[in-house]
Amino acid sequence: MPPSLDLPSGAWCYGLVLCLGLGLLPLVQGGHQVHRWWTERRGLDEAAQLETFDYPWCDPRIAEVAARIDAAMPEGEPLLVTPIGGDDRTGRTRYFLFLANELYPRPVVVRQPNWASGTLVDYVQWVWFHFDLLDTDGSGLVPAGRKRLDNKLPKIRSELERYGVTWDFQFHLDPDDPFGRAVLRRKGEPVDLGLLPGPRSEAVASSVEAKR
Repeated sequence: MPPSLDLPSGAWCYGLVLCLGLGLLPLVQGGHQVHRWWTERRGLDEAAQLETFDYPWCDPRIAEVAARIDAAMPEGEPLLVTPIGGDDRTGRTRYFLFLANELYPRPVVVRQPNWASGTLVDYVQWVWFHFDLLDTDGSGLVPAGRKRLDNKLPKIRSELERYGVTWDFQFHLDPDDPFGRAVLRRKGEPVDLGLLPGPRSEAVASSVEAKR
């Protein structure tokens, strides 16, 4: 007789239940996706199906924003995209990559492109570069940060001049309202895109109005 294993009497049961649960999890997730498609997306065209997803890059307004940018800018002029606020660091707000796809063949320029389109760790570095180094969110810099920025600015400006960049699309890292507070600027001056505020912006505006 082989020696028996010195395990608690209920350990095998717990292990079996755990294995079965993990094995059934993909089936449950697959069934959930099929159910969502059947109840929410069946019979809809591609644009309407995208609206049912909870991802900013599926926002149907991306095509609208791209069309308005194209209408406001001369053909072929490059566009810089710059984050100017927001708290999201998960990468859910990297919808500017899909905006660049919609704007093709217009050149879209980002500072530190390897960070902008890299891993989530790289993306956090990209946001840090804009907020903590360039102060694009306007939160202010400590004296050491201001000195560091002064040292970096000549190189940053020369790179933008090399690409002939004079237009800048500025947006907030807000997955609930990707474009409600976005601003297009030419040489620092705002250009009206006629964008309507999203639900988030309207809620914030209502809250501010209620406090007055």
